[in-house]
Amino acid sequence: MTSKLWVKSYKFSSVVGMTLGLLMPGLSLLAVTSFSALAWDLPPQPTPPSECSGAGLADYFITETYSISIFTCENVDNYFFVATKISNQSEIKSTKVTIEADGTYLAITSDDEGNEIAYKVGGDQLTLFKNGKQLWYEEASKP
Repeated sequence: MTSKLWVKSYKFSSVVGMTLGLLMPGLSLLAVTSFSALAWDLPPQPTPPSECSGAGLADYFITETYSISIFTCENVDNYFFVATKISNQSEIKSTKVTIEADGTYLAITSDDEGNEIAYKVGGDQLTLFKNGKQLWYEEASKP
């Protein structure tokens, strides 16, 4: 009779204790996994280019492909554009940056064949032009 009473009074706490004991190893693995996945998905932080003295971050955009930073510099008349490709950290830089009437930034560069490449970023998208013709676009956001 005493043993039945002991089991009844501790039944709830033993079930809770046993459940937590079984879940604890799995919970720690989930916590480590979710943290490492979160750290992996973080975009690169904007760092001023070495060509830009006295740099200040004017604007910053993230797309699926690029991390785009617009800097103000003491030694550059306009702005300094840096688009870092997220997959391999390669950079596209331009000092030929203007602000359009709609508030978007337009950065002009050229490729190895002498084609004019323009990156227009602002609002909610990045658009890429080659010799004035739109090649593609993707959504952009501010983190």
